Amino acid sequence: MSEPDGSSTGRNGVKTLAIRFRPDIHAQLSLIAQLREHTFQDEVIAAVEAHIAASRTDQALLDRVEAAQAEIARRAQESQATLTSLFATGESAGDQPASPSETGRRPRTRRNGGEDSTT
Repeated sequence: MSEPDGSSTGRNGVKTLAIRFRPDIHAQLSLIAQLREHTFQDEVIAAVEAHIAASRTDQALLDRVEAAQAEIARRAQESQATLTSLFATGESAGDQPASPSETGRRPRTRRNGGEDSTT
């Protein structure tokens, strides 16, 4: 559980976490830290870094990363197509958008009495 500190990171750009350990794991890690003359925190960080390094070669995880990247690319392409069709100009759409006189609509105006207001 993160401690609220009012920002995305705490002091010196690090996060402070409260982690619950089973008593046997805590005792073992504490003993390892003492024998290595490290802090408990040093050992936890080393374990997490080793886990992250091992994850980089986990084929099942790499497959999921590839699928996530493909989905991100698909959504980006879909969004780009939507934006292009919504804001297409004469060059990209093939013809010019209809003028207000061609559509029978009046141009939009401000409702709060601005200089363009027709109300």
